Amino acid sequence: MNSKSVLDPIWRSYKTTIDCLRITERILENENISLRGKTKFNECETKEAEIMIHESRALAGDHAIVSLWAVFERKLLDYLQKEENRLLQGASTNFSLQVHRKVESDMEYWKSGDILDIFKTVVDPNLIGGQANKKIPGLDSA
Repeated sequence: MNSKSVLDPIWRSYKTTIDCLRITERILENENISLRGKTKFNECETKEAEIMIHESRALAGDHAIVSLWAVFERKLLDYLQKEENRLLQGASTNFSLQVHRKVESDMEYWKSGDILDIFKTVVDPNLIGGQANKKIPGLDSA
C-alpha cells in the first residue's frame, strides 16, 4: 500500500491552491489593478475579494481533508477485501461463500468507525481514533 504516491497529488493541489490565494492577496494589497483583469476580482471591491479569498482558503482545507480521508478509507477497504479473499483460498464451503458474498456486497456501506475498529486488532488502538481529548506528551500547550 503505497499511500504516499496516492495522497501526494491531493496535497500538492491543496498547497498550490493556498499559494495561489497568497499571491492573489498580495496583488490586492498592492492594488495592482492590471493583474485583476479578466478575473472575478476585477468586478468587486478589495474588501469583498479578501472575504472571498478567506472563505476559499477554508474550503480548500476542508476539501483537501475530505479527499485525503476518501482515499485513505478506500485503501482500508481495498486491504480488507484482499484479506477477505484470502480467507476463501482455504477449504471453501457453501457457508463461507455466503459470508464472502455478504461481506463483499455490504462492505462499501460499513461505517468508518467500524472499519477502523477492525484495524485495532493489528495496529495500536491508541493510534486509531479516540485521541481528541487526550494530551500528547511534549505537545501540551498548558
